[in-house]
Amino acid sequence: MVLDDVIGPKRETELKYSNLLESLEIIVAENPYTPAITWGLNLAAIYKNWTARVDFYGISSTSYPMRQGGMFFLYPFSQNKDNALEAQANRWTPINRNAQWPAVHSLATNQYNYQGNEFSIIDGKYTRLKNVAIGYKLEADALKKVGLSKVDFILTGTNLLTWTPGFKLGGDPEGFNSGVDFGAYPMMKRFTLEVRLTF
Repeated sequence: MVLDDVIGPKRETELKYSNLLESLEIIVAENPYTPAITWGLNLAAIYKNWTARVDFYGISSTSYPMRQGGMFFLYPFSQNKDNALEAQANRWTPINRNAQWPAVHSLATNQYNYQGNEFSIIDGKYTRLKNVAIGYKLEADALKKVGLSKVDFILTGTNLLTWTPGFKLGGDPEGFNSGVDFGAYPMMKRFTLEVRLTF
């Protein structure tokens, strides 16, 4: 049997079990698209004039294909756009058959790189630190001289951290290209300082 060297480890693995890849040999993801669990956690604390609040949320146990399947993996090579990732250096070649990633070709035999396969399926679970707010209430006799009874300062950070253990090529779990970093602007971190004056 001759192995087509442009196909890569995905095809090589399949050939170990079958001399002929049947198009009907398809395994459906356990929780496609709709997560089994959606959760949120809110923590708050008050100490003297200080307040703090932390908001987490996330999903677990869901699988879905990255947009356009493995085609996104090829964008830096097939469309002359986007930067190649460091991970793509460890791609399959005839002399690197234990690579982490498939071979990179803009057009392979039967377009294997563009077909849906295990490589293009993303483990979509994630945890996001959505908001952190720290507040301080200033009460002083000096404020009364200018007609104020108190001043509240609140510093809020949004989209501070996101844990995505199943995202092999990066990307934001709530973004357009979740599962890959190519071609999509990430969700921005924001910091807001709020000052409330009470007369």
